[in-house]
Amino acid sequence: MSSSSNMPNVQRFPTGIALEGEDNWWPYKWEVSLAVESKGLQGYLHGTIAKPSSTKPAVTVTSPEGMTTTPTATTPPYSQTPSPEAWYTRDRYVASTIVSNIVDPTGLEVDYTEVASEIWGELVKQFEQKSEELLLFHDSNLRAHRYTYPEETMEEHKRTMQNLLRKATNAGAVITDGQFRVIVLASLPRDWDADIWHLPGKTSSEAFIHLQGIWLQREKRRTEEEREEKKCHEAAEAECYAAGKRSELSQGDERGATKQGGEAERLSGAEANWSDYDRIIEYRII
Repeated sequence: MSSSSNMPNVQRFPTGIALEGEDNWWPYKWEVSLAVESKGLQGYLHGTIAKPSSTKPAVTVTSPEGMTTTPTATTPPYSQTPSPEAWYTRDRYVASTIVSNIVDPTGLEVDYTEVASEIWGELVKQFEQKSEELLLFHDSNLRAHRYTYPEETMEEHKRTMQNLLRKATNAGAVITDGQFRVIVLASLPRDWDADIWHLPGKTSSEAFIHLQGIWLQREKRRTEEEREEKKCHEAAEAECYAAGKRSELSQGDERGATKQGGEAERLSGAEANWSDYDRIIEYRII
């Protein structure tokens, strides 16, 4: 690794790891550190390998054929005394690893011409000053989230919790899978306690598998209860309708009887009046 001819290709990070901003600073930082350390170049990332003088004397040897050559001294990647050429090549490799894995280096005001350790130091300063507040924010969001049943399916809740976990870990939170499992169980409603009291398994994946089964059982019961409630409601409506019809018929009969009675009284009254009139006329004649 003494020249650019034998340097490996710069590693490109996948979407979500390449630096977009403060939300994914930590996974980006870890990936850069691993990529550089795997090549033995961490000294260039942290600035512990100083840039050598360009006037470093060359080593002159004589070949078997009697020709004089001045070879470049070969040094390992972690060498504290690399040649100027090797130092430059390795520094540019580390700088390329940093910059080419930033989604918008111009927007972050990254100066590619600076040495790798300076580029890295400015990014660390820019993002890690805010990281503690961001960590607390996302960690609190994860722990405070609650499952809303039946508005949310268990699959939707799973995706929400995993997304909140990703944001928290991206901000620097260290949450084990066992801790995440406990957080998931704590997010469930209190009336689920009996169902999850002895939930099998130890991982979050196992927890979600069993929670999906519990959700299906609860959905089945809820659907049956809604069906029965609908039947009772429809039966009550039918009974109410029938009772209303009976009441209308009864009221109609009463109105009819009242009308007939009134007519009879009217006729009877007319007859009575006519009889009196006849008697009056008869009396007058007499």
